[in-house]
Amino acid sequence: MRNLRLKACLILFLILFLLAGCKTENQSVAPGHLDNPVLASEEPPAEYQDNNTGSSPGDNFNPPTGDEKVSETEKPAEVKIEITETGVPADSPNKFFYVDKEGKLRQRNITGDIDETIIAGNFMVENYDVHMDAQLIAFVAYIKPGDVKFILYNFKTGDYKIVGDNAIIGIVEWSPNGRYLVLDRGTYIWRSIEIYDVLTDTLTPVKMPIGGYRWSPDGNRLLVGIEELVDPPTPAGEGESSSAAVIDLEGNLDLQIVFQGTTEFWVSPYRWVDKDSVVVRKIHFGENTSKYIKINLSDGTMQETEQLYSLPVPEDMARRAHEVTPDMKYVLYGHDGFIRLWNAETDERLELCEGSLAKWR
Repeated sequence: MRNLRLKACLILFLILFLLAGCKTENQSVAPGHLDNPVLASEEPPAEYQDNNTGSSPGDNFNPPTGDEKVSETEKPAEVKIEITETGVPADSPNKFFYVDKEGKLRQRNITGDIDETIIAGNFMVENYDVHMDAQLIAFVAYIKPGDVKFILYNFKTGDYKIVGDNAIIGIVEWSPNGRYLVLDRGTYIWRSIEIYDVLTDTLTPVKMPIGGYRWSPDGNRLLVGIEELVDPPTPAGEGESSSAAVIDLEGNLDLQIVFQGTTEFWVSPYRWVDKDSVVVRKIHFGENTSKYIKINLSDGTMQETEQLYSLPVPEDMARRAHEVTPDMKYVLYGHDGFIRLWNAETDERLELCEGSLAKWR
């Protein structure tokens, strides 16, 4: 079961990676404040540092709820979450998080002399994201079929909180400021996402299918891909195209279309340049190349730009999700159930350990 779920996750991540581009930079975090009594630290962090990690909603979109595989009458009784092993993420160079073959979240350094459990329990960690300044770990806990939960864990106080459930396969991603968390669920390109607000302890669904997203540097907006129904239809999916839009989390999830897809091409989110401009990827159907378009959000002006890789990597690595250290010396990537390291300076490759979902500290 674990191998099947890992294969499903890898297929899903590959689809999202190809559509939205790979997040290849490790980035520091932005300001925020936690007043949630369950999750706030004894001494809430003061100010964080800045970080950086279209138009018809799909009328026929049915957000996955978990019932696709397990009906209401067959759904097993829920199991209470039990966290049996914990550790405190350490702030040191060349450390990374990963999920081992037993589904435990661990931290390790590249030399292997540190390799310790951060979270384990009566579940397997299916996905995770760590916000060090907020002292919070968001993770997706797979307990058994039909019982998959989104959980926040405060690694300073030991408190945890279930913020969502009913996922088949889930992904979580923090905003740079640590206030918002994306809960991403589903198995298709178009996915159901919700936004959890740590400050107000509220969960708000985005009421349209989303195909990829990128956080703004301040953490208050999302650059997203949304389904665009076109006529005549495209050769993709069920004939739909994709547009790029910006969602404002401080404005009742107001949506601004920034580049509309057509019958001829598909538009997907790529990255934020700064608070006033974004880059989207324009893919013409039937072609193997992409164009990258920089858009000024203030006046709507556009110009073609470069792909903006943070580090040129070997071709086989570029096709996989990978993580680059801030000094651009090391790259983590996964292959055949193992986590591997590439030294960009020496071109040396090392097999570090069994596992998946490696992320630099």
